[in-house]
Amino acid sequence: MTGVNLLKRIVLACLVSLVLALASPGYALAAPHVRVGLVWDLAGKDYLGFEVVQGSYSLLADGKAVRSGVGAGTAFRAGSGPWGLVLFIQGQPEGFVHKIQLEPVNGKLPVFKLYSDQSSKKYRGSLEITRKPDGTLLVVNTLGEQEYLYGVVPMEMSNSWAAQGFEALKAQAVAARTYLHSHYDTGLSKGYNISDSPNLDQAYAGYSVEGAASRAVDVTAGEILVDRISRKPINASYHSNSGGYTEDSENVWGGTDPHLRGKPDPYSLGQGFFADKWEFTASGIALGRPLGLGPVTDVKLEKFPSGRVKKVVLTDVTGRSVSKTGRQFVTYFYPKGRAITDRDFLSNLFSVQVLAKGSDSLLVPNPVEYLIAAAEKQMGPRLDLVDTSVTPPNSRPSPYPVYLFSGGGWGHGVGMSQWGAYGMARKGYSYSQILEYYYSNVSISKAK
Repeated sequence: MTGVNLLKRIVLACLVSLVLALASPGYALAAPHVRVGLVWDLAGKDYLGFEVVQGSYSLLADGKAVRSGVGAGTAFRAGSGPWGLVLFIQGQPEGFVHKIQLEPVNGKLPVFKLYSDQSSKKYRGSLEITRKPDGTLLVVNTLGEQEYLYGVVPMEMSNSWAAQGFEALKAQAVAARTYLHSHYDTGLSKGYNISDSPNLDQAYAGYSVEGAASRAVDVTAGEILVDRISRKPINASYHSNSGGYTEDSENVWGGTDPHLRGKPDPYSLGQGFFADKWEFTASGIALGRPLGLGPVTDVKLEKFPSGRVKKVVLTDVTGRSVSKTGRQFVTYFYPKGRAITDRDFLSNLFSVQVLAKGSDSLLVPNPVEYLIAAAEKQMGPRLDLVDTSVTPPNSRPSPYPVYLFSGGGWGHGVGMSQWGAYGMARKGYSYSQILEYYYSNVSISKAK
């Protein structure tokens, strides 16, 4: 065999090996990096601590290495002073800087911890801290797409769902990945790709919440939902529980989206504990107070075909009226900063009835509880003393009506119902069937 032929065979063998490697299921292209703005727990903070948990990092200030080979247990602090950002090492200030970075330097899984006066969480990847014009800190966590989703899926659903609802977790992984791709640049003006806030984007809590849901991210690696014709990623909105009927996008955000069409959703019914059915009781005084009205004496509802409330008109004792959209009305009474109960106002899928008028009635926020109380004690709390079902009773009786809002579901109702997905998974549906049920005119495709 001549040297030329031998060389040709070697080159051919290398090319074949490369093709096989690229075709192998074990081969993976480097996932795009995601800059996540940590604004959910850290918004408005001007001081925080950070610490290496595992792996090795370099600490940089304005792009220059301050400490190299920083290992587990090494802690630092960052604070916003009157003239700039301050880096503290071993409790001592190192002067004012514009940017602080913690960058991984070896192959071991790099993890760091961030802590403030209200939270402590662990994150993969790198950390960047800068100072915003208002003096508060902007904190950004950069990591790979898959690793980012490891910290999203268990927050949006639950690691515990892997036992009976693994297909729902896979559906959530695809929906969350799609949401990332379709919203990847929306936060650029703020210094990141996407935030960790469920109110703004999707919930993300980093390495601290990783668990069984990570496998759902892995087995759907690269998969997103695309429009069947354009092949572009869709706006894969999702919510907790539809209450039995998902909603058309235009009835929530004003724009018609062919992928987000409302439909009956029996799979959500009976799922989600408090998110399934709830009742909120409120006095006429409590209803009028946040809207600048006196005690409300009349409530009228206008509804969409789904049963969700399109408009609420409240009239007080003076004859003054205020009109709000159903979603606006909910925000006045929605629970914030605490766990929900079955006595909370959770969505605009509701009906209303007057429980009683006058000052000599009995409070019946829950008929079953009332009947039990009446049978055992021959008495019950007074309707005329109620403010709302989640606040203590008033000390003085009121002659105004008390209203019972009976509703179902939790969230805006557009796109995939997370509890409905869980219900479908438990009935044996696959993740592709779940996604194709909740989203219209879509296909599952590998992201480019």
